[in-house]
Amino acid sequence: MVAFWIALLLAAPAWDFHLNDANGKAHSATEWKNSSAVVLLFLSPEYPISNRYAPTINRLNHDYSSKGVAFYLVQSDPDLTVTAAKKHATEFGFEMPVLMDPKQVLAVKTGASVTPTAVILSREGVVLYQGRIDDRNIDLGKYRDNPKREDLKIALDEVLAGKPVSEPTTKVVGCFLPAPAGSR
Repeated sequence: MVAFWIALLLAAPAWDFHLNDANGKAHSATEWKNSSAVVLLFLSPEYPISNRYAPTINRLNHDYSSKGVAFYLVQSDPDLTVTAAKKHATEFGFEMPVLMDPKQVLAVKTGASVTPTAVILSREGVVLYQGRIDDRNIDLGKYRDNPKREDLKIALDEVLAGKPVSEPTTKVVGCFLPAPAGSR
């Protein structure tokens, strides 16, 4: 019996959360235990910078889900309704859970403070990468049509190859998350 509990502890993430997605389904870090890696994408429906990444996010989800990578959109705006989050996901074709995080539990735990931010976690919940999806956004209002460096893709490839991430942190250009619910 002790061996069972030790094995369970080793398989479970070092930290946990309990959030519902926009469809009302409960999620926690325990569902990561069979994933090769986890990608959390902090987006905002209101910001064009976030929305411009929809095709890239959908392509990455399609390409890496078959490799055991779990993808989640995270909505950490405390004023965003479930209806608006669902509408945004449908409008942009996102086919992954949309976690509602109005108290910014995941944002605080991963250090995400700007949208759009991508975070790669190990199945144990260790942050392996935190930063931009790619380098298209040079500054606010200034971007290029095609990236020179696809940071999230490169980091995922390195993680799946068992290598350390060569650039574990990159600067995100975007909009700051509003203060969490209950702190304003």
